[in-house]
Amino acid sequence: MSEIDNYRIQMMDASGVYKKFIRKYLTQYSMTCDDDNYIYIAPLVYGAESRQVAVMNQEGEIIRAFGKPIVFPKDTTTLNHVYLELNTNDELFAIYRYLPIIRKYSKAGYLLAEYDLNNIAMTKIGQINLDRNRSTKAKLLRRYILNVVATSIYKDHVFLLCHGMNPIILEYDNEGQQRAVYQINHVGQYVVGDFLVTENDAGNKVFYLLQAFPEARIDVYSERSISSKEAKDEKVVGSLLLGSLLSRSPWPVRFCQHEPVVPDGRM
Repeated sequence: MSEIDNYRIQMMDASGVYKKFIRKYLTQYSMTCDDDNYIYIAPLVYGAESRQVAVMNQEGEIIRAFGKPIVFPKDTTTLNHVYLELNTNDELFAIYRYLPIIRKYSKAGYLLAEYDLNNIAMTKIGQINLDRNRSTKAKLLRRYILNVVATSIYKDHVFLLCHGMNPIILEYDNEGQQRAVYQINHVGQYVVGDFLVTENDAGNKVFYLLQAFPEARIDVYSERSISSKEAKDEKVVGSLLLGSLLSRSPWPVRFCQHEPVVPDGRM
């Protein structure tokens, strides 16, 4: 478990019993693990000599680092923030938070591909962020708009949670092709902080959404297809909606000690 503010990783056994912690220095909070118990983290990027991914052992020792960052005119650090996800093919994805880019690495650190995500809204937000990076206006400095709020992996596909007027989930295959757009069929504001994609006993996808506003709760949705008429009526961008609500439960009490903050999508 990654602790954002303390820059460390807590290690527990399968029963949730605390074992120890290891410290990760000058890193983002994104991390993932492989079957060999190596931990992949995303270090903070400061320039061309920095690396995008670092690999640690269970003792917290860096055993290798790889991936050249993109260098920007100003603030190279923020625009290189990435989420890390490892799929069932042992392919590591670095998903940019502020730009419509996904990089695919082997676990050994070889860059296998870089994909520009073919999504109109994400491309527009990415261009806004690039313009603000180059801007000399103080009020625009580092006022970036989040392109991707959270990520999840299911088999060899990557899922991206994006916020607009209503949050949507984009599904991409391991070749960077968009396969589906899922829209949450909800009336009113609905802010999701994180999510997980898994499957039920029948092999169908199930979505766990950690709602931050207007309530602190976990919603579990099924997946369902919709007709072209429904898509037109609901103004759905893609071909799928999150289907029936399977269950709803509040967050554990320890997560509710403070009022949830409604994100404005900016740094």
